[in-house]
Amino acid sequence: MAKTKQYRYKYSGRRTKLTEECVNKLEEAFSVGANVSQACYYANISRETYYKWIKATPALSDRFEDLKQKLPLQALHNIASRIHGKPTTGDINLSKWLIERRMSDEYGDSLTLKDDRLGLGTPEEDIEVINEFHKRIKDNRLRRSREKAIADGELKE
Repeated sequence: MAKTKQYRYKYSGRRTKLTEECVNKLEEAFSVGANVSQACYYANISRETYYKWIKATPALSDRFEDLKQKLPLQALHNIASRIHGKPTTGDINLSKWLIERRMSDEYGDSLTLKDDRLGLGTPEEDIEVINEFHKRIKDNRLRRSREKAIADGELKE
C-alpha cells in the first residue's frame, strides 16, 4: 500500500477587518455625529478592534477626529449664516440644539442659546406654563411608581 502525502494547513494569521469598506463605514458614521460605539456597530467591528487600529494607525485616528467635528462645524456655519442674514443650509433650531449639547461639554453649563428675538426675556406666563408642565411630569412619575409598587405587591392600596 502506497503512502499518500498529507498536507497540513498552515495557519498564517487571521485576515484583518481593516478594509476600505470598513473604514468608509466608520468615516460615514463619524461624519454624522456618531460616537465610537455607534460607529463600530455600524461598521460591524468591536470597539477593541477599533482601538487597536487607532493605536496602530495614528493617521486614521486623526481622520476620524476630524470627521467628528464635521457636524458641529456645519451647525456653527448655519448659525453664523443666520446672524449675517444669509440663507442657511439646515434647520437653525436643530443647529442651535446641537451646539448647545456639544459646546456645553466644552464650556460647561454657561452656554445657552435662547430664541429671544425681542430681547424681552421669557414672559411670566410662559414661566408659569413651564413650571406647571414640570409639576405635572413629577406627579405622573410619582403616580406610575405607586401603581407599579401596588402591582408588585410592595404597597397596599
